[in-house]
Amino acid sequence: MCCSCLCGSAVLSARLGCGKGGLSWASEELLAESLQVEPGCVTPLALANVDSCKHVLLLIDSKLQQSGQKFFVHPIVNSASVLVDCDGLDKFLRGIGREPIYVDLEADPKIDRDNPPDLKQYADTVEAPPKDDDAASSTVSSTTPSASSSQVNLAAAVAVPKAAVPPKAKKASNSSSKAAPAKQSDAEHHIKLTNVVSRTEELIDMVAQALTGKSAADAAADSYVLRRLTADVQMQLTAFKNAAYTAGYTAGKEEIVAYATKRYA
Repeated sequence: MCCSCLCGSAVLSARLGCGKGGLSWASEELLAESLQVEPGCVTPLALANVDSCKHVLLLIDSKLQQSGQKFFVHPIVNSASVLVDCDGLDKFLRGIGREPIYVDLEADPKIDRDNPPDLKQYADTVEAPPKDDDAASSTVSSTTPSASSSQVNLAAAVAVPKAAVPPKAKKASNSSSKAAPAKQSDAEHHIKLTNVVSRTEELIDMVAQALTGKSAADAAADSYVLRRLTADVQMQLTAFKNAAYTAGYTAGKEEIVAYATKRYA
């Protein structure tokens, strides 16, 4: 939001359809799990973590669209800042498959039966995170939780969308025939390679098998050291990935500046 923006969490919560007490500041654990950043490092650039940020809704203050308006964002870490404008931010967001959403964050519209929450339409497009392992494997309910019971973090304004139940696939008449595997796109391949959680699980499983002869899931139940190692490895891999994103952004920016100024001409 703009530095001069006066945005009340109670008003914003009501506009999102979460009631006046449905928003709270994201915890350190939630920031690490979703945006994969530490407190103080929150930035729209963290949405590059596409897989873990699918439950995150980004609302941008419309005042930033003023002609010539530029603003600073953290490049994943808060030890530096990057000066960008809306055009640059829009290109980044569309590059990762998101459409920029600009709203007046200072607005305080009337909300009643005849005037529904104006920002709920955006919250309803965000996939709700599973509450536990059971919820992750079950079909998401198509009903939206009531505002009194829902708790939505400022870093992730969520609502439960309708989940379509896919029809059961018919058995092939010829059991020997196998469908050709679908070709994986570059974006899907990139997401798979940079998925910190799955990479961590693979590494920890290899370590557990080598040290205990059991899988990580079985060994972690009675091993504090293994659980602590899992957390440490995930944090280090996240740090490496964020550093790589930052280095890539910096290198790309320098190339653009060099081309624009004909530095290498």
